[in-house]
Order: sequence, then C-alpha cells, then structure tokens
Amino acid sequence: MRKAFFTGLVCLAVAPSLYAQTKEYRDRRFGVSVSLPVGWKWTGPKRWGDQESTTIFKEPRTHPELKLYVKLLRTPENLSPEEMEKKLLSEAEYKVGQRRHEGLKDYRLRERTYQRSLVRGLPALSWACELTHRGENMVEYLTRIRKREVKCVVLCISASRRT
Repeated sequence: MRKAFFTGLVCLAVAPSLYAQTKEYRDRRFGVSVSLPVGWKWTGPKRWGDQESTTIFKEPRTHPELKLYVKLLRTPENLSPEEMEKKLLSEAEYKVGQRRHEGLKDYRLRERTYQRSLVRGLPALSWACELTHRGENMVEYLTRIRKREVKCVVLCISASRRT
C-alpha cells in the first residue's frame, strides 16, 4: 500500500509529464489543480471549517484512496526556507497529537520516515505513522505541501504489512 500511496502522490504531482492522457481535477475557489492518470475518480471537494476542503481520489483497479486536504490561510506566511522547514516539521508533530486526541491512542511516527522533497517547486515533507484501528495494524502515509497562502496534505491509510 505504501507503494500505491507514493505512486498516487507522484501521479497527483507530475502526471502531465508522465502520462500522455491525463484527467485534471480543478478547484478554482481554492486555486488547486491535480493531474490524474486516466481512470482515476474523485469526490468532492467537501468544504468545511475555516476555508478548508477535502477531496478524495480513487484509483480504479486497486482502489487506494488518497485524500487531499487544503486550507487557505487568512494571512499569508512570509517564511524563509529554514522557517518553512521548521513549520513542516512542527505540523507533522501536530498531526500525531491531533490523531491521539481523535482517539487513536497508539498513533505514532514511524522512525526515520521523514522525506523532504519539492512538489511542483513547493517544499514538501512526507512521513509515515503507525496505529491500530479496530484491532488491525495500520499505517498512515502523509505528505504536507506548503505555500505562503495555502497548506495541503495528501494522506492514505492502509493495513500494515509489518509484523
């Protein structure tokens, strides 16, 4: 499933250069566009909270589900690259606390999974967390992408293959 997540993330980020035929999702209100390989479907965006939305993308054959969370910031953040790096790391740590507060008491960061990258030229941080849900070991893969006026998170939860 981790491979499916990263394949999906790559498709979301660079599909136009990888696939001759793509399908594009656009959210003009939030200024987000995502290129998908032919066959991928989406539902949403669902608007909620303070300028927030969630869109769900599904691959037709294996059915992995990727969620795209977008939040428009009321006040753009003019951060240096170093400050943006710290912001991405602090938001990853915040996610652990958020999930525990939601009732996932054993939610934890999988060691040595932070990966820094650029997604369409924007700073991004990917990582994995482990949890137990309804007695099953699960992994949540996340990638957070930041820009001055918007933050995005792509995430996928799947059964863990670790023992």
